[in-house]
Amino acid sequence: MRSRLIDCFAILLLIMLSSACKKTVTNATTSGPTVYVAGNGGNSALYWKNGIATVLPKQSPNNYSAASSIFVSDTDVYVAGSDYTGNISAGVTINAVYWKNGTEIKLTNLSKPQRAFANSIFVSGGDIYAAGYELTSDSVGIAVYWKNGDLVNLTPLTPPYPTPPTPPVNTIGSYQLFDYAQAFSIYVSGNDVYVSGFDQFYKAAFWKNGVKTQLSDVYEISNANSIFVSGSDVYTAGWLGDSAVYWKNATINYLQDLMPAQAYSVYVSGSDVYVAGGQDGYAQYWKNGTATNLQSGDASLANSIFVAGNNVYVAGGKIGIPQYWKNGATTNLPIQPGGLASAYGIFVTNP
Repeated sequence: MRSRLIDCFAILLLIMLSSACKKTVTNATTSGPTVYVAGNGGNSALYWKNGIATVLPKQSPNNYSAASSIFVSDTDVYVAGSDYTGNISAGVTINAVYWKNGTEIKLTNLSKPQRAFANSIFVSGGDIYAAGYELTSDSVGIAVYWKNGDLVNLTPLTPPYPTPPTPPVNTIGSYQLFDYAQAFSIYVSGNDVYVSGFDQFYKAAFWKNGVKTQLSDVYEISNANSIFVSGSDVYTAGWLGDSAVYWKNATINYLQDLMPAQAYSVYVSGSDVYVAGGQDGYAQYWKNGTATNLQSGDASLANSIFVAGNNVYVAGGKIGIPQYWKNGATTNLPIQPGGLASAYGIFVTNP
């Protein structure tokens, strides 16, 4: 069940698939634009700047940390993620955190085995915004964002809690209260804060200044993984059932796919809409609905997309090999010793 996979991937350090492409693999370079990629390696959160890795500190050196998103403002590098403490026998606590220039800042300070994740980060006017989810003391999953460390609960619930529904027939397992809501992406435009994710047990939605727009209310799992604002239009990308989709405002657009597909990231440049994701386990992106394959062969995924001028950058890779693609050409990123490696966020600055 895709709903269960989302949660499991988060618990296991958000380890997702990624892959190689047909084109020649190139080495990272220090000339031209600066490419930042956030991900994981050697059981630690890290980011690469033009292929050079910076491992981010964590609370417990022997535990895990995970990075999911990156944002660069002036000379400051911000990375959002999570930090694991405790152990399996006593219970693992996962705190939402972000790092600014390598210094870890906690967004949560959970006192018992619970979990919280910061899935996305955005900086605007000196304010630091992060979106994600956490469990309440009653183990209810809530979609949240933080502004300069202050929590905003987008999906407040009070007892009696809703009874989790029976999942659709094309899924397996069961829903729990911790499946109620999660946030995956945040975008700030002027004074407006936009967050996307799901609520009501996997129904895609976005919030503008805390006011929800329901994107899907049908009896299929759905999620809005990414959000981007262009002018007065709000774009979100994700999936509905087995289809990769994006919504412009609340109008759904199905992306070209012949096999089960997912969309993980959206970027708008001018009148062009770019969406990164995967189809039947292989990385690709869509431009205005037309798919471009990034590889063939090994299973992979494209997790994040960024457009700079005429260049399209996509972060992802195959199992254990973090990569990014620039206009379809693959760059392998150095792997840290031990553990798995992955790439989840990308940000590009020009000289």
